[in-house]
Amino acid sequence: METKIDLLIESILEDESLTDGLTDDDAEKLINWCIKSLEKFQTTEEIEKNFSIIRKKGQIIAKAVSCIQDDKNFEKAKSYLSKIFDENQLNTMFSMLNLEDANESILQNILKSV
Repeated sequence: METKIDLLIESILEDESLTDGLTDDDAEKLINWCIKSLEKFQTTEEIEKNFSIIRKKGQIIAKAVSCIQDDKNFEKAKSYLSKIFDENQLNTMFSMLNLEDANESILQNILKSV
């Protein structure tokens, strides 16, 4: 019998908005981040309370990474990420990126900052 937590994790695994536009490797990293973020909570109540927040952050991150990978549109990505980071965090994050190699490092830099 599946528990409530199992159902929430299954919901993350099936949520295409967390993987749309990402490479398979990035999609896997983002899904794993979402699941690990949920697993940090001790009680089912805490997990349920934070589930929507974690999923929403994952969706925003996926959109931002996709903007950079597909269009090299850093301003649009920054606009998405401004929903979960303040201006100083964004500036620090984007200054750390090697813009020539953004596809390889943007997701990892974002997930380190969350």
